[in-house]
Amino acid sequence: MTRVAPLFSLVTPVYAPPLDVLEDTVRSVLEQDFDDWELILVDDCSPDPAVLDLLGRLAAGDERIKIVEREENGHIVAASNDGVAMARGEFIVLLDHDDLLVPDALSRVARAVEDYPDADYLYSDEDKVDNDGNHYDEFRKPIWSPER
Repeated sequence: MTRVAPLFSLVTPVYAPPLDVLEDTVRSVLEQDFDDWELILVDDCSPDPAVLDLLGRLAAGDERIKIVEREENGHIVAASNDGVAMARGEFIVLLDHDDLLVPDALSRVARAVEDYPDADYLYSDEDKVDNDGNHYDEFRKPIWSPER
């Protein structure tokens, strides 16, 4: 029996980000080598109308991108919950509006799902990238940690 790849729902709360940073985040999703995803961008009532304009342009470029517009600022938890409520995927991926994914991030997770079909929760290593593209503060997480 061939297992069908899971659909990943990437949920991204958005509140007043630098526009270029948000574009970089979305581009890192678009550049994935795994195609079975949806990106749910939840605007948490950003005060700058340019944020919603950008979100609309991004969604117009790819049908997998969905936009949720909140009418009042609810902060990251309310915005995340709205995105999760809209998600259709088998797995939810929480992605901040200033995060970047490596191009094979989702395919690696899909392989882990294949290797561990009973998994309910997966997490990954992380590091930070400065404005010049330099990586720092690498955090290699253990194979299993109840805190993660």
